[in-house]
Amino acid sequence: MNVRRFERNTLGRDVVVGDIHGCFSVLEAALSAIEFDADKDRLFCVGDLIDRGPQSIEALRYYKSANCVRGNHEDMLLGLQRSGQDLGEVHKQLKRNGMDWWIDLTDDAREEFANAFEQLPLAIEVESENGLVGIVHAEVPYAWDWPTFIAGLNQKDTTAIDSALWGRERIEHEDTSCVPGVSKVFHGHTIQQAPTCLGNRFYVDTGCIRGLMHMNPLAGRLTVADLTIGPADFTADPELGLLFDARLSQDRPRLEISSV
Repeated sequence: MNVRRFERNTLGRDVVVGDIHGCFSVLEAALSAIEFDADKDRLFCVGDLIDRGPQSIEALRYYKSANCVRGNHEDMLLGLQRSGQDLGEVHKQLKRNGMDWWIDLTDDAREEFANAFEQLPLAIEVESENGLVGIVHAEVPYAWDWPTFIAGLNQKDTTAIDSALWGRERIEHEDTSCVPGVSKVFHGHTIQQAPTCLGNRFYVDTGCIRGLMHMNPLAGRLTVADLTIGPADFTADPELGLLFDARLSQDRPRLEISSV
């Protein structure tokens, strides 16, 4: 299943978070701060829940309970597991990408994670009061409309899949064009100093892992945004676009909420 679609949430809020990268203590504190209610609110993730951070093993629980697209980090480990390649041969590559936690897992645990990775869609569609919202880890190719992109993913088109997992061309060129056929699209993958809106594309990876590991709130923070947010509010409204600063307080992060 390369694409998953959700009907409109008539009970509560739909929120999306940037790349977690094994920083689940930060995510949990963020959800607590916004009084997230799992009985009526829905959590969406832009992928890369694993690697680099200290709590990647916790990701399995979130893959089962949250609505997450596949990121390039999930895809890399899935490819490695399915290839049967010896971990010793790629140890340096794994360490460089913050994947050394994978080596310490049992064979059964690695297979359990791989099975979870396989179930993750490459894109999510969510009906909202403002129209259809898309979620994809990296980007939609230049000049493609949303229906064409979704059709490409379903047909296993390599251009669509590579762009969904790895694309950075549009954000690196600060492309302000919209993706036709969808009201807005949320992305992660490419770290931004602050949540960034270009056209109808919203980039929410603000480098949570950098803030946690360096204990520097300017180095990286977790962005939580409501799916109904508009471009005018994205960098102004602290109730819709929240940044969570990770600081150490004894043995766990302390979070300070600030507007963008």
